[in-house]
Amino acid sequence: MIAIMLIALGAQFANAGIPRVSLDMLMAASIRLISGPLLAFALVGFFDLPALERNVGIFAGQYAGSGAGLHHRVGERRRA
Repeated sequence: MIAIMLIALGAQFANAGIPRVSLDMLMAASIRLISGPLLAFALVGFFDLPALERNVGIFAGQYAGSGAGLHHRVGERRRA
């Protein structure tokens, strides 16, 4: 099953072609990669997280663009 999905994904990539990099795309990616960790760093102080989990949340904020790496861990704490 996974092999079939990988073949389908490869076919989609082959049909997609190479995207053209524009100034707008670079600016949007830069803003996202900078604002995510900054927002996570600003908000992490409001949560009572151990140091390791706090740092992982800030690091995950880089990929989420909004610090969403913190939401998963905070949700687990509330349920416990």
